[in-house]
Amino acid sequence: MQEWIRKLAELLGGPIMVWGAAAVGAFLTVKSGFVQIRYFKQSLCHVFGGLFKKKSEKGVSSFQAVTAALAGTLGTGNIAGVAAAVFAGGPGAIFWMWISAFLGMATKYTEITLAVRHRIRGKNGYIGGPMYYLSAKSGVLFSVLCLLASFGAGNIVQSNTAFCAMRALLPNHMLWPHLMMAVAAIATIGILSGGFGRVARVTEKLLPGLAVFYIAGCMAVILLDIPAAGRALLSIFHGAFSFQSAAGGVGGYLFMRAIRTGCAKGIFTNEAGLGSAPIAHAAANCRYPAEQGLWGIFEVFFDTIVMCTLTGIVVISANPGGINSEDGVAVTMSAFSNALGHWSAYLLGFAVLLFAFASILAWGSYGAACITYLGGTKRALRRYRILYGMAVYAGAVLQVSMVWDLADVLNGMMMLPNLCGLVWLSSEMREETKRLFVKKSCEKRRKGTLCMKKSRFQRNTSL
Repeated sequence: MQEWIRKLAELLGGPIMVWGAAAVGAFLTVKSGFVQIRYFKQSLCHVFGGLFKKKSEKGVSSFQAVTAALAGTLGTGNIAGVAAAVFAGGPGAIFWMWISAFLGMATKYTEITLAVRHRIRGKNGYIGGPMYYLSAKSGVLFSVLCLLASFGAGNIVQSNTAFCAMRALLPNHMLWPHLMMAVAAIATIGILSGGFGRVARVTEKLLPGLAVFYIAGCMAVILLDIPAAGRALLSIFHGAFSFQSAAGGVGGYLFMRAIRTGCAKGIFTNEAGLGSAPIAHAAANCRYPAEQGLWGIFEVFFDTIVMCTLTGIVVISANPGGINSEDGVAVTMSAFSNALGHWSAYLLGFAVLLFAFASILAWGSYGAACITYLGGTKRALRRYRILYGMAVYAGAVLQVSMVWDLADVLNGMMMLPNLCGLVWLSSEMREETKRLFVKKSCEKRRKGTLCMKKSRFQRNTSL
């Protein structure tokens, strides 16, 4: 069984997740007029401006929606997945994560824009996602696959990684890791029972602090040994463009493996093209679909370019003997221990547990949205939440390699209908992009005119 899952993961993780996603990302980049370059500054201003906006009393704010979406992406993929990618494809895999992120910015911008454009208003707020902008049959197919992926990539992978971290930290106290996962399972059921609004409120409070804490830890490791960090950065570029052997030889094989591994793990971390994050973004209170799409550009940038790069430099520089294990979380914890001392591994292990818990919550809300689309009743939602919570504990004891292969399979299957829909509806994305920036420019001109009139009035009254 495990061998069949591995073969299917290689098939879906290569031609579909890598080349298919790259081709669609390149197409959408051109179709959008290189939105990730032209409007990157606006994306940053939009995000940091949203931090200080007053939260709406009803519904979900754009910032809450993006923290919920980031909870699904800023998980163990940024900590364990990067180390696993370096183990499988060498340091050059990090570079190809960057390439997948650049193309993925346009992809995520498109899917979020379409999700907001086609969303509907439910009893407790907006509901949307790929199942609403795809055709009826494709929407059903996506919902079923996303429901399965919520148990695999969104639940089992996260709980398994968190459990491995706890087990590595407490080898002589095996009761504590089991107890922590049991508590996480119960908490998952309780939070999901409050709907997406409760998930968004939890992630809004949990995720920013966790991200700052992890970035600070990585920067501490880098600053303690800047020359080693510099050599790690050079090895990333060297591994990405190393053509020492002819294509088809050892060097060519490693080069292609670095591309496939880096792009596949990049997609796993930022989820561009999967269609999961748009489910969270569709619930946001925003004026224009493309306005919410700007958050997606920042989301991919922060997840892969910032978080994954920092992890990659840390694991390469702080493991001078090389990475010789596919257990990514153990490798990252070892890097922190080597650089900062054994105590840092305990802090990182606790952060891994909280990152995993946030991802589990986000994916649980995605699965609930799929059940709602499929016509599920309240009883069906309750049963799903109970099963999902039980999977948090059950997934912790599975074999690591099988868990990651299963995640790649489910992600690849889920991505297929979504990528086709993005290409088919790309003209709508372009229309919404023009609509947003035409209205933005009109608003600026209108405000400028009002300011000029006001200043003239003030000058006249001051005389």
